[in-house]
Amino acid sequence: MAGMMTGVSNSSTMVEFSVTGVCCQDISKTGNMTVRVPRDRMSQAMQNIHRMGGTIAGVSVSAGDTPAPSSDDE
Repeated sequence: MAGMMTGVSNSSTMVEFSVTGVCCQDISKTGNMTVRVPRDRMSQAMQNIHRMGGTIAGVSVSAGDTPAPSSDDE
């Protein structure tokens, strides 16, 4: 299917939003911030950002945690 990522589970895929203009309790707006959520919570996170008056300036997707390289120098 178009738009589907194959071979990667949704639970391990992370989505990172660059957000601007979030309102803090109707007092002031913050600067830029980054929100990182699992892929299966992306829609909920987008709704929350918009409810708080924020604008999504950018989105990046990663395939989750990648293992750290091991050193076998022994």
